[in-house]
Amino acid sequence: MEAKTLLIVTLLLFQVKPIFSQCETIEKIQEYKNGIKITRSNTTNKNRIDTSTFNINAYMKLYPALKKEPAEKRKVFDCYYFDNFFDGKPHIYIRNKNFNLIKHINKKADKKLKADERNDFIQRNLFYFFNDSCNKADRHIVPDDTEEGYIQYLYFCEFGELFALKWHASYKEKEVICTKEKIAEIVKKYTEEYRYARTTVELDENGETIDPIFECDTVALQNLLQMESVFFIQSDNDSFIIKWLEIEKWWGIFERTYQIMRKSPYRIELMNEKHLVNFEYNFIL
Repeated sequence: MEAKTLLIVTLLLFQVKPIFSQCETIEKIQEYKNGIKITRSNTTNKNRIDTSTFNINAYMKLYPALKKEPAEKRKVFDCYYFDNFFDGKPHIYIRNKNFNLIKHINKKADKKLKADERNDFIQRNLFYFFNDSCNKADRHIVPDDTEEGYIQYLYFCEFGELFALKWHASYKEKEVICTKEKIAEIVKKYTEEYRYARTTVELDENGETIDPIFECDTVALQNLLQMESVFFIQSDNDSFIIKWLEIEKWWGIFERTYQIMRKSPYRIELMNEKHLVNFEYNFIL
């Protein structure tokens, strides 16, 4: 009798559940991100986010189960698009309401610097600023102690800044696959892309056949349709464990399992990774 009771208690403490409403939240965030555009600034001649397609306050509201740390309640989230010529990506950070990042860095610059030297100084200091983990937004948010809280926390930390990626930064482009319907859509898309690549013959200047521009393991791709579990979560008193599928545009489809601790600093650890489908492109950016 005691053994049976212990088993029931263990199952209650460490449950595995399918995800439904949480998937809707992730898909809503990804849909918003896919609509974000970049444009060219007339003043700096660098790329920046098109503000008609992105607002930091609207974006953070897509994560209702995350909140600022109590000590940071008076601060605000902000986003800066760091264009480094060869690549570009957004950085989400937290600041005092009256803090202006560019003005702050400009004040540190030597007044004798010429325009090009000042621009180089600003770029270097922006790089240092965004590589200081203390400035990153994910260091100042707290998840609700719920499934939704830890799913949104994991997504924000791993995917939150992956939008409007420019040039070489797009190698990091990836999304979460939430549902079997999404798997079916992806299998169809990449099967058709593979078939097109195999049937389209291109010749080089010497008349030699050029290798197909895209390759993938179509057998492994079709096997995804047989997966019983796409996305699930389990928890105990110390942590949440989340397993889901991730599609990386340039590398393929992965099954990744993460552990998120339930106490500050809410450490995230990648526990397991399986490369389910490999993508190969016959060119580089």
